[in-house]
Amino acid sequence: MLRINNIRAKKEIYTNRLKARGIDIGWIESNFNLLIDYDNERKELKSNIDNLLSKANNIAKEIGDLHRRGLVDDTIRLKEDSQKIKEESKLLQERYVDIQKKIDQSLFLIPNIPHISVPTGNSEKDNEVIKQVGAVPNLTQGSKPHWDLVDDYNLI
Repeated sequence: MLRINNIRAKKEIYTNRLKARGIDIGWIESNFNLLIDYDNERKELKSNIDNLLSKANNIAKEIGDLHRRGLVDDTIRLKEDSQKIKEESKLLQERYVDIQKKIDQSLFLIPNIPHISVPTGNSEKDNEVIKQVGAVPNLTQGSKPHWDLVDDYNLI
């Protein structure tokens, strides 16, 4: 599976390699752009979540300090603020999980990039034989494929 950072850094190379594999360039570019947009949103959400959690930690410390000094009214106000922050953080966390699922789904749709040595083409007929070892067996009519032989001889 491809990595978003590599797609971002090598977008043009990846697009050309997938195009050589016979995949529609419009589909490739729209999926890459969508994936990058999702990733940008994910990064922004993560930053907002981290900021909220930091703010919640600071408030918790402040609540403890105010409680020790006996300032109950201020503590109640800060506890309410803390509760609002936790609720907002929870909503952002849910959005974060949702966007991460969308990223994973998008990445699963994008095929791996073929090596640069792979010739351009849409089927195995477009491939070239580089090396062939041994003689190609001449199978007779009625020869069984390997998956049937595995079952017949109980090999697996």
